[in-house]
Amino acid sequence: MRSEFRGNLEDSWPTATAAIAAMRILVADDDLSTAIRTILEQAGFKHVDAVTCGRDALVRHARQPYDLLVLNRRMPPIGALEALQHLRAAGDGVPVIVTAAGEIDEKALLTLGVWDLVPKPFCSRDLVDSTIQALGVEQYRRSVDGARTH
Repeated sequence: MRSEFRGNLEDSWPTATAAIAAMRILVADDDLSTAIRTILEQAGFKHVDAVTCGRDALVRHARQPYDLLVLNRRMPPIGALEALQHLRAAGDGVPVIVTAAGEIDEKALLTLGVWDLVPKPFCSRDLVDSTIQALGVEQYRRSVDGARTH
């Protein structure tokens, strides 16, 4: 049985600044990648790409880094945990939101620096809220890092 999101796409969305809405997001989910991309696009995000496996997410992110990854915990052949381990071992601190159904090893995800865990089925508003928060913190971190180098 496929996972489903709950929530109405017509709900009023929280708003992102233009700079946050322009940041690049990559969604990797073997069941809901298109639905999650649609939710984020309808919320005003301009650059949302979607793939159906963690390996493809790692390859695309390595070619041209994204500002945020939204990864499903279980995807063949590489799920969120394995993808996070690979990213962090490579020194990549990209923010990651994990979507998951069933039991979750929250400690392992937090140890790897996951930004947020959005349980399935999820309310589309929760996903959008988490995305705005993660990108806002990433934008702030970059501005602070940029100020330090000048």
